[in-house]
Amino acid sequence: MRRLLGQGSGLDNGLMTILLTPSSPVRDSAALLLDALVWILSDGDRARRLLALTGLGPDDLRLRAGDSATLVAIGRFLGDYERDLVACAAALDSAPSALIMATQTLAGELAAGELGSGEFE
Repeated sequence: MRRLLGQGSGLDNGLMTILLTPSSPVRDSAALLLDALVWILSDGDRARRLLALTGLGPDDLRLRAGDSATLVAIGRFLGDYERDLVACAAALDSAPSALIMATQTLAGELAAGELGSGEFE
């Protein structure tokens, strides 16, 4: 279900209308973990460690960055190294527990077979 923001909403500037898709725990989890991936890749040493520990190559990571299984691996990578988990959470203006919960949410959906590759809804 989409909600249309337009006239009278304060977001209609006469040029464009903004469509908002309601948030969901899975979509929010995926977005947070994608932000975490960007943070990880902003540091060369951290990025190399991610690639070494996940077994993904740079091209694989580019192709699979939005896949739920890859995002779970990103969350687990952070969860296994507390210093990075805390630093990433701070950089994203989030809590470390939010990153862990995002990982658990996506992992649970994958285990239940409710998500396919790259599906966040």
